Amino acid sequence: MPLYDIVIASKDAGLAIVRSRDPLRSYYGFSCRPIDHTKLGTLMELLDLGTFEANLKMLDPSFMAGSDGPWATELPAILLDQIQGLTSTEIEKIALRWADTEEFKLDRIGVQEAKDFLNQLTKLWRERHSDNERVFLWSSL
Repeated sequence: MPLYDIVIASKDAGLAIVRSRDPLRSYYGFSCRPIDHTKLGTLMELLDLGTFEANLKMLDPSFMAGSDGPWATELPAILLDQIQGLTSTEIEKIALRWADTEEFKLDRIGVQEAKDFLNQLTKLWRERHSDNERVFLWSSL
């Protein structure tokens, strides 16, 4: 099963992140299994941030250790800004819609996982964000 973590780090840390086998030991963040690029692209579409296809292009890995990974994708600022502006009620509504998508149903994950991810990402962005930092999705097979 692929591994996925969200980490926040300086904007020039991408290569160091992909070279790490366990970025959460070196960087602040959280495990986000099974939230992946496809689910994030769907989330962005639900937030009216573009088409699914355009969103996937924005979520292409920014850094890779090799053809077999690991990879690090810098999450688009537009996504982070949109999420941090959501109220708890809006998070609940988006989580319900997100969990009702095919990607969530295929992985047999539900509303609680969607809500937890959104809350953790919001908290991370609000508490740790600075102009020099970026949020990365680290993934490994």
